[in-house]
Amino acid sequence: RDWSSDVCSSDLTNNNTLTVTSTGLTGSPVTITASGNPGVFDHLLFTGQPTTSASGVSNTDTITVEGVDYYGNTVPTFTGKTITLDVVNADQSATDTTISATPDTDNTGSGVYSFTPYTVTGTAGTAAYRVSATYDDGDNPPFVAYSDTFTLTYGAAANIDYSAGDGQSATVHTTVATAPKVRVTDSAGNGVPSTNVTFTVATGGGKITKGTDVDQDAVTFATDASGYATLGSWRLGDTAGTDNNTLTVTSTGLTGSPVTITASGNPGAFDHLLFTGQPSTSASGVSNTDTITVEGVDYYGNTVPTFTGKDISLDVVTAARGGSS
Repeated sequence: RDWSSDVCSSDLTNNNTLTVTSTGLTGSPVTITASGNPGVFDHLLFTGQPTTSASGVSNTDTITVEGVDYYGNTVPTFTGKTITLDVVNADQSATDTTISATPDTDNTGSGVYSFTPYTVTGTAGTAAYRVSATYDDGDNPPFVAYSDTFTLTYGAAANIDYSAGDGQSATVHTTVATAPKVRVTDSAGNGVPSTNVTFTVATGGGKITKGTDVDQDAVTFATDASGYATLGSWRLGDTAGTDNNTLTVTSTGLTGSPVTITASGNPGAFDHLLFTGQPSTSASGVSNTDTITVEGVDYYGNTVPTFTGKDISLDVVTAARGGSS
C-alpha cells in the first residue's frame, strides 16, 4: 500500500448533475443534482508538500497528509489516527536524516493531518529527499505515502574544528608544508560558507598570510562554499623546539573556538660556533673545574644536533682578539 501524491477532490456537494430536455416545453431543461460521498479510507495522500529546509532550522511551512478513498477524495471519518513522518532518500531508500514535526491532532471530522512547524536535520547537498507518512492500523503492511522531493541545505554555523595542518615540523624561519585549515559546520556536520574566522600567531614568533599577501600576525577571512578556511602560508619563528609555534583560530559563538594548531621548529644547517658556557676567572697555572661550552648553531643560534664528531680547539687571545703568548 504505497501511494504517491495526487490530486484529490474537495467539495463533493451537488457535484453530479443531469439535464432533462424536451423540445418546446416550458421548464426544459430540468436539472437534477446528486452529491457524491467519499468512499472508505483507502490510502494516504500528501496535499501539502515539504519545502526546502535548512538542516536543524525550524520550517514554518505546513506539511499536509490526508486520508483518502480509492479515487483520492478526502475521507472525513479518517480521524484520530496516528500519522508518523520520516525522511527517506529520493529513491525512497533509508537515510540517517531525520524530521521532527508538531502534528495537528485536532482533526476530528476532516481527515486532514497538518504538521507545522517541522525541522529536518541531516546531510545537506544536491541529493533530494522525500517525506514518508505512515499509518499503521495493525494490519500488515502499514499504509505509506511519499511526498514530492525537497532539498536540504546547510543550517546555522555551530561548530569549528581543525581540518589539516596540525602537528607539523619545519626548519626554523621556513614555511610548513601543509597550510593550516579549519572547517565550520552546522549541528549535523554540514559545511557552512561565508563564516568569518580569524587565524592568529599565538607563540613562536612566526608569520601567516591569507593568500599571497604580506606576512601578518593575524588574518580574518570567510569560509568557502564547503565551510573551509585555509591559510595561504605559515612561516615558523626563528627558535627551534617541540610544538613551540602555535596558532589560534577563532569564530565568535561557535563550539570548539578557539582551535589551537601547533608546529615544531627544527634547527637549520650549521652556520657558526657559539660559546654557551663562558670561561670564568682563572689563576695562572691552576686547574679550573668550571666548564667552557661551545655549540655548533644555525644562523639563528639554535643548536644543530648533527654537528657532531668535530675537532674543536681552544686558544687564548687578548680582549681585543689579538695574539697572545
